[in-house]
Amino acid sequence: MWGFRDPRRTMLSDYYYERWQGKIHILVEKNFEEWAHWALEHWRKKTAGPYTWLSLLDLGFRPISVALYQYQIRNYLDQGFLPSQMVVYPGNLYVQYRDNLDTNPLLEALRKKIGKSLLRPPPVATTKKDKKHDNTGKHGTLEEELSAEVRAQLEEEIFVPEIKKLMELLAELIGQGLTLVGYSGEGNDVAAVTEYLSGAWVF
Repeated sequence: MWGFRDPRRTMLSDYYYERWQGKIHILVEKNFEEWAHWALEHWRKKTAGPYTWLSLLDLGFRPISVALYQYQIRNYLDQGFLPSQMVVYPGNLYVQYRDNLDTNPLLEALRKKIGKSLLRPPPVATTKKDKKHDNTGKHGTLEEELSAEVRAQLEEEIFVPEIKKLMELLAELIGQGLTLVGYSGEGNDVAAVTEYLSGAWVF
């Protein structure tokens, strides 16, 4: 099961999360604009020859590698998992129904696979101790954090081609049994999958 957020926002959020954790030196020593320049150079070197998701998992590159969802899916396919075992949901859809266990589309889709009486946990009380581990940091938007030039380079070199690969893969796998929660179109329809996810994964 995967929850997808717009990869650009995943990149930004994960950069600040990792920076907040303070465990990855290059993410601490560089601001987001400086890191983005470094990441673009890293991407160019990494993708000059054959590459896989696993080869892109350098810790300093994590804010982008975690947003390359199609490689994560292919990694499971390579290990023998079937499309019919996979459930993908756009994050915003879950957020909208987070507090309603009966009508949450993700939980409904999972119950169809494992049993309609399941996935109905009692409310969980959050303690002060739990809150210490929340990601409570704040940051600006991509437009505020990055220059237009760097955003354009990220789009052209990474996000546009990689999102296209993701949509093509999802469309193919939906035709083979993958569940894309909330999607009512046909499998193998790349345009329809792209239109649906492009709105539903933004939050």
